[in-house]
Amino acid sequence: MGPHGGPHGFKSEKMKMRLSELAATHKQRREARLAMMRTRYNAGQLGNQALLMELRHHARRMAYLRRAQLIAENEVEPPKRAPLLARIEKLIAKENARHERHVKRMTDAGPGPSASGMASGHPHPMPHIPGSGAPSPKAAASAGGAK
Repeated sequence: MGPHGGPHGFKSEKMKMRLSELAATHKQRREARLAMMRTRYNAGQLGNQALLMELRHHARRMAYLRRAQLIAENEVEPPKRAPLLARIEKLIAKENARHERHVKRMTDAGPGPSASGMASGHPHPMPHIPGSGAPSPKAAASAGGAK
């Protein structure tokens, strides 16, 4: 148990219920997010390691901000809630603008680094998006090495 009473350290039942809802719908939300990416980006773009790293970076930042927003809505006392939520909304807008600039720059630039991830200078390739049509880094590496 956390210091505030719940298994995650949250006081309110509303917060505990919301977290269990999120856990229960994780698979459906993930599938919807992957489907959206497949429609927004073509297979060549999804093979671009820089774009995949940006998508992952954005997802992590947004998850952090959404969790902060959820906590502020359910755990913070009303006098402090409004300014905190306003600040979080401002950060979400700023992150979305940053992300859109980066994605636009990468998609306008054409093909990016190879699917192996080595051209990006990143030692470990990012996982591919299932069903995107782009080969996974393992498949790309084995296809390139087999003669």
